[in-house]
Amino acid sequence: MSFPLPPGQYSRDMPGWHPQMKPAAQLVSDVSQMDSLKALNKGEKYIEHGPSLPVRPSTLLDATRGGNGPVLSERLHANLLGGGIVAMATPTQSQSQLWRQGMDEHQVTHVVRLGTDLETVLLDLVPRTATPFPKGIQPAGSTPDGRHWYVTLDPTHAIPPSMMLKVFRELAADPPQPGCHVAFQSPSGDNRSAVFAAGWKIYQDVSRLCKAGQCLDQEAIEDLVQEAVVKLKMNRSTQLLNEPVHVAALLALAHTVRDTFQRRGTPHPDEIQQRAFPMAAGAQATVGDTSGTRHAKVARDICNQMKQIRWATTSLYAPLKGSTGAPHRIRIDRMFPTDPQLKGLGGARLVGAWANPGTLILEPTGPAQALALAVACLKHNVAAVVDVGGKSEPAEAHALDNGTRPFDEDSSATFQWQGRSEVPLGDALGATTTRMEVSAQIRGTPVTRDVSREPVFVQSKDIVPTQRPMELIRAPLTQGQAVPPQELLEIGKLMEWFRSDGTGTPVIVQCPAGDWRGVMAAAADKLYSRFQEGALQADNRDQVVEGIWTDLCTHYSMDLADEPDQLTSLLGMADLLVAQGKKTGRW
Repeated sequence: MSFPLPPGQYSRDMPGWHPQMKPAAQLVSDVSQMDSLKALNKGEKYIEHGPSLPVRPSTLLDATRGGNGPVLSERLHANLLGGGIVAMATPTQSQSQLWRQGMDEHQVTHVVRLGTDLETVLLDLVPRTATPFPKGIQPAGSTPDGRHWYVTLDPTHAIPPSMMLKVFRELAADPPQPGCHVAFQSPSGDNRSAVFAAGWKIYQDVSRLCKAGQCLDQEAIEDLVQEAVVKLKMNRSTQLLNEPVHVAALLALAHTVRDTFQRRGTPHPDEIQQRAFPMAAGAQATVGDTSGTRHAKVARDICNQMKQIRWATTSLYAPLKGSTGAPHRIRIDRMFPTDPQLKGLGGARLVGAWANPGTLILEPTGPAQALALAVACLKHNVAAVVDVGGKSEPAEAHALDNGTRPFDEDSSATFQWQGRSEVPLGDALGATTTRMEVSAQIRGTPVTRDVSREPVFVQSKDIVPTQRPMELIRAPLTQGQAVPPQELLEIGKLMEWFRSDGTGTPVIVQCPAGDWRGVMAAAADKLYSRFQEGALQADNRDQVVEGIWTDLCTHYSMDLADEPDQLTSLLGMADLLVAQGKKTGRW
């Protein structure tokens, strides 16, 4: 069974969550073969008027009294897991008094409730008394019943590791006292409460071992997760945590907690001081801490971790066909294909690949590729071509040069420049822009583009399906070394600005063959977007950058794992953005 991550901000959990699916499937298979769990399955019982999930009678929150049949009398659908953890179904209205008695008897002082408003209404659950924050997690503060959190989580979604991490950090900041319990509730006592209950144990175990200086490799993490899964099954229900998607979330959580310790070198992830690193006037390279040593170490750790990703096998990657540069291995399914309509015409091949759905990285295009480039710009509604070649590099004829070029079989490409060319943008890179209208015809038929999603500010009378308004931006980046953080920041600003609707219209980055500058422009663009969305903060900059880098490695080129210096610069750009603290009005 497959559960997608919740949409929006939690889609950024994918790079850390998806690689754990294969080991999670193996772990689920191993646990299912345990004879001890098979025996326990026969002793589980249903609760009268309760959810259709059989539970372990001996660990119920209220001690089992009599009854040897398959169904127990009505009682709370809640089990004590040990270690101060309770996993349970959310109490109904009719169980309010029973729940209060259970809380008092077992000293349940903290409650994490998972679910949706609709479930609360349909299942007649005890209503919550506070409105959740926009991000879905609501600390209700200290009450006579303890501390309560409400987490909005739909049963059809996978559980994002970052959601668990946020809740657990708040719990760790004010944990239950010895002898007290935290209860994780979900409607019907389903996998949501089970994953959070197991996750809280894993969070505490990994934190304790890391503080003791123990090194946790993949095998050690899998052992900790398996222990938590087995403990929940033995004390709650063997029918829970049988899906790899849930176990993968637990593995990803464990990796995140461990990596936080390793990279930051701090006593505990919850004790990390949130600092904004000011940028010195004229700073061009490393910012943040004074030497850049921390960034370099974080970059090396991330790159080393990339090399351990099991599912990103070498068979998924190959050198770009027709490339004249270094034989970087590019993900095969991201390579830019030749347009079927251009087959048989000269210069039909564009050498490049999609770094992400919004950024196509191409090797230099000359006059012979003008038709292929024009067709690509039209069919993909490209807003701009950003050329990052250096000023000192040999200048060659460009595919986007002004005018019309004829090709065989009544085909042609037109890049009609508008007004003055090479208009300076006044930025630190010395970038220039040239506005143009792109059109093309193949064997006498004009090429059209999709005009259904034009920006709202474009008048309908100005929309011509056979033309694409576009910009050529020349933004030279430093050649032969890692692109400095300040240059990455500038290119990120430019790319965001020249996306016609400000939210992701495709941009082509044209980069000298075999060079990583195009990839770094794509990374800077993505990081700048994260900043504009409000997702980049002082306390999560490493995690945000790691997510971007992981996506580029696994979905563009694993050879990026050999470029820690480039990643170090990207971490420096994150510092610049946090220190800047300003956003444009386009988001």
